[in-house]
Amino acid sequence: MTAMFEDSFDSSHPVIAPVTSPTEFPTIKLGAALIRMLESVVGSDVFNKALKNYLTKHQYGNANSKDLWHAFPKKLPSTEEINVEKMMETWTLQMGLPLVTIVRDGRHVTCRQERFVV
Repeated sequence: MTAMFEDSFDSSHPVIAPVTSPTEFPTIKLGAALIRMLESVVGSDVFNKALKNYLTKHQYGNANSKDLWHAFPKKLPSTEEINVEKMMETWTLQMGLPLVTIVRDGRHVTCRQERFVV
């Protein structure tokens, strides 16, 4: 099963969640997809530099997801400001997939977001 398909079930859980058994690791695929998404947002150079700094800083100690998000700069080379922690926590701390519905009626556009469940 693909990571997105697995996450569409009502039985899914957030990527960042307590783990009590080795069988609770199917979110690794989704976690990898989210890391690739992060790289595409910040760019490969910024991503690689932040990841290298994160791994160097925490090579002999413990780390958590916030440590990784804080390794990324607040301002990207393109002068775009981004809050990596806030962006990634919307994907890692909530379960399921978002379903965005957009309805256009002439010049009026209505957007609605809800959780997608198979």
